[in-house]
Parts: sequence; structure tokens; C-alpha cells
Amino acid sequence: MKKVLVVLLVTALAVFAFGGPYEWHSAPICGHKSGTDDTTFVNAPDYSHVYAVAVAGNGRVWSNSYYGAQRYDKAIMVYDPEFGIIDTVGPEYVWEDSTYVMGSGRFMQTLSDGNVVFGNWGPEFMTVFDQDDYSVVLQSPWCNTGGGIDAFVYNGEQYYISQQILAADVVIWDADFNVIDSLPGGAGGRNIACTRDGSIIISPSLGGTYFIEYAGNPDDGWVSDTVTLAEIGILGTTVGEEGMGNLMYVSSGPNDYIWLFSRDHANDGVFVVDPKADYEVKLATWTDSSVTSLDGFSLGMAVDNQYVIWLSQGLIDTSDHITTLGYQQPWELRAPCQVAWSWSGDRDEPEYLYLADFYGYTLKCWTRTIETGVRDNDVIAANGFELNKAYPNPFNPTTTIPYVLSSNGNVTIDVYDVAGKKVQTLVNEYKFAGNYEVTFNAGNLASGNYYVKMSFGDNSLTQKISLLK
Repeated sequence: MKKVLVVLLVTALAVFAFGGPYEWHSAPICGHKSGTDDTTFVNAPDYSHVYAVAVAGNGRVWSNSYYGAQRYDKAIMVYDPEFGIIDTVGPEYVWEDSTYVMGSGRFMQTLSDGNVVFGNWGPEFMTVFDQDDYSVVLQSPWCNTGGGIDAFVYNGEQYYISQQILAADVVIWDADFNVIDSLPGGAGGRNIACTRDGSIIISPSLGGTYFIEYAGNPDDGWVSDTVTLAEIGILGTTVGEEGMGNLMYVSSGPNDYIWLFSRDHANDGVFVVDPKADYEVKLATWTDSSVTSLDGFSLGMAVDNQYVIWLSQGLIDTSDHITTLGYQQPWELRAPCQVAWSWSGDRDEPEYLYLADFYGYTLKCWTRTIETGVRDNDVIAANGFELNKAYPNPFNPTTTIPYVLSSNGNVTIDVYDVAGKKVQTLVNEYKFAGNYEVTFNAGNLASGNYYVKMSFGDNSLTQKISLLK
């Protein structure tokens, strides 16, 4: 696992890819030179066709190259934002004394313990990797992961979802990779998404204008419904019209929102919807990059040679959008497949949104501040609770953690170490609405960073605290 220094692209352009909430991070984190601007930026030779991305519990960003050559062929890339390095996992790995060769990835997801599950398409396994040493923790029996994977936690238990690329069956697995249910998914779907508790599962049709929604849980099963883009008001048929021409990929994002990605040459689009509020549109953009939509969310969206169509229609100018190598500028999307995010829970710290751009050949990053993002104070209040800053922080050996409940309910507050292991439960009881404080005594723990996680209803917040002895 050779580590490679990341060469950041320094640019003088003040580009805001998403407008208000999200700010372009100045460079792709990693990718092939042809998918970036005309610079010497090459930090992962032959890294292309990025399909999947996940942020592990320790903050490292995992992604994979669907195609590739040389030593990056079918390997997983692990980017450490703290030290600015890229590590590699694979292309071979060992599980139960057998050696496996990594295939093309169809999604990956962060688990409740911070480890990462990878949809290993080719060998046809769901493989769980340790977030710290990259060893294999668990591997599923043979299964068709070509239609993507996801994961959720229900009643404190980890579950997995996989989808077959041809039969389109959605399979639900328990924590030990035993099958507990099978559902007919969207025809030819290439990936799948679910809410954090698994109460809503979404399976798209391949290049269609609908997706299959499943509502339920592992105890009672799921009920299906077909949701069309027209029904939720985001079907577009002409360039510049609000909406998307078809639906290729879906991905779960922050706040249990679902990201819908189009790859239609007439009308590409990205729509972020709330599945728990009748798919209300939260953020959006589509082919005509001059359009500013909700919350100023706007960016150039292109697939393959879409820019040729834009040029012929006079929507873009080559000097602004096209590099001399004939590709979109790095802040523009070409074929987004999956999003992942990293946020400490501290309102004063930004959230980082990572996006795997398949035909953009890059893993991209945007930054959002809490004041302008969807995780603002109103949303936190709507969720019924608020986790305030621990004080003092850093601390030795005790710190006080204030929190607020705007309604009655069961609340849990747990502390985890950087490896995702629970070290102490501070609160686990039914409480009435009000202001509270709880004290964490770490006198028997080693110095280092820990994470406080507060859960209330279907939502949770996390903040980092530092023990200095």
C-alpha cells in the first residue's frame, strides 16, 4: 500500500460550483489528468471512471476506479484529508486464507462502526474493510452486486442491501450476511439508496423516468410504490427546462436526502429530494448552467460529449467550460454516481461533500458552511433536538455536554473512540422537552480524539472532543 502525495491544483478562479450552500474545493482530490483542467495535476495515474465514494468513521475518504490500468486497476483509493495522502487497497485482498482480486465497484457505504462495505462486482461479494488497517472484517456469500449496495441501521442492528444488475432483485441482508428479504427492484438499476434506518429504499430504473420506493422495516417487511419524475415535478424534456430527462443513479446524502442523477443528453440534471416529505426538492441543477434554482444551487452538468450540444445551442463558451484537452472544467459534473459527506457536528466547522464523477474521471469535493447549509439551526430544531458544544474542549479528564430537546422522547448519547468502538453511554432514557447537560469523565481513557453521538428519533448528531492528559 504505497502512499502518494496529493498535488493540489491551485487556481485563481473564484468558482462556486453549487452557488450558495456549496463552494468548489479548488481541485479534484484525485483523478486522471484528462478529466481535470490543463495543468500538471496528476496524483493518481490511470485513476478513472470513479463510481463509488464513502467517508469512513476516521474521516478517510474511500473511492474506487471502475476501470484503470497498471497498479491502480480495480483498486480502492483511500484519501486522508488530514495528512494529504492517498493510500491504496488492493487490487488483491485476503479473506479467510483465500486471495481475491478486486472487481469493478458498484457503490460503497460507511457502516455504523465506521468501517466500509464495498460492492465488489466481478467477484460478486459485499466486502467489509477495516477503516484503519484495511483488512477484511467480513465478506458476504456470493451475490450479484452489479446493481449496487447500501446499508442501514434498524433497532441498533446493521443491515445491508444489494441489487442485482439483470434480475433487478433487491436483497436485504442482516449483520451476518444472512438473507432476510428479497424485493423486485427497478429494471436494470445500477445502484440503490436508502435512508439511515432503512425505512425507505429507492431502486431506480436504468435510464428511465421512475424509481421503485419501498417503505417499511425488517420486522414488518416493505411495501412498494412506483414514483415517477413527473409526479414529483422534476421531469424535463428540453434543454433549459427545469428537470431531468431520465434517471440513471441514486445516492443517499446528508439529512437522509436522496440525490437523483440524470445522464440524458437532452436534459441532464441533479436533484436532491427529501423522501420523508413527498420528495420535496431541496437542491437542484440541470443542463442549462445559467439557470439558478433553489438556494442558488447551480453548476454545469454534462455527460460524455454533452458540451458539443451545449456549444451548438449557444449555452456555453469554450473558454469558460472546455479545457484544451476537450473535457469539461473540473468543477463541472459529467456523470455523478454517488455522494458521501463528512461533518463533525460542530456548527463552526464546514461540511465536506465528496462526489464520484464517473465520466469526469475524478473524485470531487465541495465545502459548505453550517450557516448556509441544510443542517442549519432550523433543521436541527425541526428534528427535535440540539447537541451543543462540549466545554471545556480539549478537556482533562471531564467535560460537560449541553443538549436541548424540543419535544419528549427517547434520547441516547454515546461516546466512541476513533476506531468506532463505543467507550461509554452517557444517556439512554426517555426525557421531556427542555435543556440538559451531561458530564463525560474520561479518567480511565487514553489521550486522543473521541466522538459524542446523540440520537433522537430517526436522527443523530456527532461532535468531536479531545482528551489531553
